[in-house]
Amino acid sequence: MKNILFVLSFFSILITNAQTLEAQSTVGTVTSMNDIFTKHLTNSNNEEVLGNPFLFQDWENIGVVYSEGNTHSLKKLNYNIFSDDIGALKGKDFDLIYDKVKIDSFLINKKMFKKYYKSFYEVIYNGSKITLLKKYEVNIIEGMFNPIDGTKEKSRFKTTDDFYLKKGNEIVKYVPSKKAISNVFDEHSDLVKKFIKKNKLSLKKEKDLIQIFKYYDQL
Repeated sequence: MKNILFVLSFFSILITNAQTLEAQSTVGTVTSMNDIFTKHLTNSNNEEVLGNPFLFQDWENIGVVYSEGNTHSLKKLNYNIFSDDIGALKGKDFDLIYDKVKIDSFLINKKMFKKYYKSFYEVIYNGSKITLLKKYEVNIIEGMFNPIDGTKEKSRFKTTDDFYLKKGNEIVKYVPSKKAISNVFDEHSDLVKKFIKKNKLSLKKEKDLIQIFKYYDQL
């Protein structure tokens, strides 16, 4: 697809001796897919990090990338949470990492992500008054050292997510709680509390949060 997105490089030399490849977060870096889910990075001690820094476990994903007013339908897309990059699997042994500076938003498997302040957030609910977002993070959990036998577990990736609210141009972290209702919904907080109680909604369930924010938008 001509001129779809600027890609700084399009292939990597495969290391024949099975050396672990480092997946750099730099835009345009291409990595071998041979160990895509087990050998992504090395930590500060040059040790292998296990796990998966991608949002989806496989690459059988259909998506759309919105870039500078253009729409591009793509297959085998995935989102690297750790590097905050979007890539597509091409062939069996390499993938393309697109220039995220040029990407406004993207859709993968019905999950919509929009860029705010150079970072991608999943749009959970986009309302007229308020928008509910989710931000994914991947951290490296260092392996524990066993003083008895002198061995150390391999470090691993751990994925977490947090909700955020967008009001106007401001984005703030949101921890759903009864206390937060008054701060978020202002003068409508009592009505929202009654709505939650009447419909037996849970602040811990994403689908219930969507109902709550939809109701608030109607007030």
